[in-house]
Amino acid sequence: MEYGIKELFGIAAVVLAIANYLPYLIGSFTGKVTPHIFTWSLWFILTSVAFYAQLTSGGGIGAYATGTTAFIILLITISSLRSGFKYVRPLDWFALVGAVASILLCIITNDPFWSIILISIIHSLCFLPTFRKGYAKPRDESATAFILTILKYGCAIIALGAYSVETVLFPATIMTTSLLFISMIYYRRAKTKRR
Repeated sequence: MEYGIKELFGIAAVVLAIANYLPYLIGSFTGKVTPHIFTWSLWFILTSVAFYAQLTSGGGIGAYATGTTAFIILLITISSLRSGFKYVRPLDWFALVGAVASILLCIITNDPFWSIILISIIHSLCFLPTFRKGYAKPRDESATAFILTILKYGCAIIALGAYSVETVLFPATIMTTSLLFISMIYYRRAKTKRR
């Protein structure tokens, strides 16, 4: 069977999706990393909706990485039930309420264009609790997982069957927030090491 360039990048994106979260998933089940329950449970919902929006907007094989990611995020969410609540702060409740309200707007609009815009904004809001926790405890997060996220979605964008706001915005948003998170993690690790 002969594969085209999009298929090869699509397969690479799915393999990276698995490799991306496998260390984080293992770390969360062994207690080496402590995923924030609000962030990961909302990311599961949002990634699932984004997968559906990509599929219905012609994303093709490039959308499969998002679907694979949604499944693995579900497993991380389940693991976060063990210790995820001990990091919950008032700001996290604000992010949760805002995210749930936005998800309801997505359901009401029932339009992939507006849904993907709202989901991308919500996803960034849901990152706030993890960003805050990562700032306070930079060694409790796996930077490798977020580096692989950037590579995964880079391959997924190349593999997309159609390019539009509906198919590109969500992975591009995740790549951007992941880059910001990684930068902050390394900065905080260096700063706390000097102390």
